[in-house]
Amino acid sequence: RFIAENDTRPYGSGQYEYLHPRPNALHVSELTSIAVREGRGVVNEPDELRDLFTVCDGTIDGRVVLALDNKTVIFVPTRPFLPDQRVNVTFRAGLRVRVDALTSLAIGAYQWSFTVRGPSGVPMSLPNLDNDVRENAAGDTTQRPRTLPRWADAVECHGVDGECAEDGLHFFFSSFEKGQLHILSSTGHRVWWSQRRLRAVSDFRKQPSGSLTFTIRDGGIWIAQELGPGYEEIKKYTAGHGYSLNRHFFEVYEDGSHLLTIYTPINGKVENVLQLKDADGNVLLEWRSCDDFVGASDPALADKGDVYHTNSAERTPDGNYIVSMRHANLVFLVSGRTGRILWRLGGGETSDFTVVDKNVEDKNSRDDPPFIGQHRPYQLPNGNILMLDNQWVPGEEVNNNFTSMGSRPYARAVEWELDIEAKTAVNVWQYAHPGRRPSVCCGGVQMIDHESGQPSVLISWGIGGPLATEITYEENARIVREFTSLDMRGHRTFLVPFSGRSTNPPRLLLCSDYAKAPDTSAQLEDWTIHMSYNGVTDIAKWLVYVSTARDPKQPGRYVMDKTKSAFEEVITLRELINAMAAKNVTVTDGAGGWTVGDADITFPPGGEDGSTQLTIYVQVLPVTHGAVELDKQSKPLKVPLSVVRTENGTVVLSPPPYSVLCGCYEPDIGKGGEDLEEVIKDISLRALQPTGVVNMAAVVLCQNLCAAEDECDMFSYLEESESCQLRRTSEFEQGFPYPRRRSVSGVISGPKRCT
Repeated sequence: RFIAENDTRPYGSGQYEYLHPRPNALHVSELTSIAVREGRGVVNEPDELRDLFTVCDGTIDGRVVLALDNKTVIFVPTRPFLPDQRVNVTFRAGLRVRVDALTSLAIGAYQWSFTVRGPSGVPMSLPNLDNDVRENAAGDTTQRPRTLPRWADAVECHGVDGECAEDGLHFFFSSFEKGQLHILSSTGHRVWWSQRRLRAVSDFRKQPSGSLTFTIRDGGIWIAQELGPGYEEIKKYTAGHGYSLNRHFFEVYEDGSHLLTIYTPINGKVENVLQLKDADGNVLLEWRSCDDFVGASDPALADKGDVYHTNSAERTPDGNYIVSMRHANLVFLVSGRTGRILWRLGGGETSDFTVVDKNVEDKNSRDDPPFIGQHRPYQLPNGNILMLDNQWVPGEEVNNNFTSMGSRPYARAVEWELDIEAKTAVNVWQYAHPGRRPSVCCGGVQMIDHESGQPSVLISWGIGGPLATEITYEENARIVREFTSLDMRGHRTFLVPFSGRSTNPPRLLLCSDYAKAPDTSAQLEDWTIHMSYNGVTDIAKWLVYVSTARDPKQPGRYVMDKTKSAFEEVITLRELINAMAAKNVTVTDGAGGWTVGDADITFPPGGEDGSTQLTIYVQVLPVTHGAVELDKQSKPLKVPLSVVRTENGTVVLSPPPYSVLCGCYEPDIGKGGEDLEEVIKDISLRALQPTGVVNMAAVVLCQNLCAAEDECDMFSYLEESESCQLRRTSEFEQGFPYPRRRSVSGVISGPKRCT
């Protein structure tokens, strides 16, 4: 089931393992580099490599680099080639490679040529052809988390007995349509949520290198974005040779090398490219569909359009790449050494295998393809291929140029055992959801190893079922848990071990619209304090501190714990005052009034009506299950209280004399695309609040200023600069039922009026 290539050198009269571009290649990018690899380590000094290449009789200058694999020698031109240019390459004798510890070998010269693509082949931003469905924002928002914006969609987990078990795994998921990134615990509790550009984010995952990445549209092209240990953006990855990344798949390995898939239009057909780059950005390997899919070898079902549609390219344990072309119903193996196709499974007459399938009576015809519209085929340690067989490929109704209907009435996860010598592919295991539905697009599969030694399989259903189903890996598989959402679907999902920290502080809010209706917020019970720490795992509880000081570095006096059981925890002002009383910060009398002790809190001078204003500052500190206090505490939350002192010395505390409707605010959400919004006013509110304090009164004022401005559509309150930005936006005129804004720490945004 694994192919041993040995010392295959198919190029340069048997001298070279890999050449790029291939001899006589057509439609080559004008920004291409030129690469030669013999296959063994290079022993030349750097200055000995400079004169190995002559390009176009010396009229093309460039620099020569030895890639990080110490095997691939690359010529990088100083300027692009011309459209339709015939490029002649001479690689001189002089390259020396290591044979053993004491011996090196000199490699001979070679000449070849290739042709650059014409002007019509310039890379472009291709439309998404995954027949995306625009969803409507919906759902009850009365008790949703207030420390997330109102459109942050929920994902639920359903276990065998109703609840999902905690096993240390985390569920990764991205919603392309809504531009949201999600991490959930294995029990279904939200861990991290982030808003990116709508219809511009995909393939969110934890990489083999351990980093987090996702693909995103940036400046008209697709790139991959890497996040640091605190979710900060640390590195962008782009395709080489002037191409734009294909959003469906990106993978980065422990040595920093990374694999990309690419779409590029050539003569009306969307050709596909596979690229491996090293950590320095040198292209180590490039496979192109237009080199191998020629004549009878072309598996395309049509002559024009998105006829291949690569949606994954998974690395095998022995360093090759399993490529999935959904629209050609084809899976094939590309050599990681030579860039040549080693075998094909599916793809009509181009297949190398005879397929032995199960439940063939369920097919419309025994002659139909063994799988249709597949996603994420990859090789298991035993050599078998596991994939999602979607059983659906888009037709004319979604603007594609071909039609391919499903043969079975349901999608399935299926495992194929390949016999390379006998050229057979046998279905040895499969699973279809009890709902027996096809999957319109997207999805994938993942085999998960557990400490028990019994693996499970996670199936992402794309469009056509729940987000994902985890099942036991056995003949009669049982459902372990399912992740579902009313409003989202995703390209693929993952369950992996994960530990998260954040460079931002925990989020605190004071709200009057959570416990009761907004018009009944006159009692302490009606006001709530909301705490969360987006992206941080292993929090067991919150320590709550109260002070009259406003120093962010001095949290004040500890008054209570709050056990963490969900993404966001909530306490009422009444609970806080009770906790203060229990700690002798305040005490209560039997009449229900509050006698304020003099240990930590003092009253300012009283007014003529006997009332005073008391301001306390609340901070929270997260503690892990190992009783470790994290080094990030929240900003102080300003809590203003009205106090009336009676003749017998008791006092009555009342909440703020205004409403804070957090349900229509968007914490840690800032400006969207530059083309959608315009700042019409930037007003400083510095006098209202000391630096580093969360003051909800300033947020209310900012919204009121927006409501009073005819041209203002939305506001953003910037906590660090203590400024209020009034914005004019066209986002709701674009036909989107949800806002087009992005996650920005320390910003609270919202519409001009709550509805």
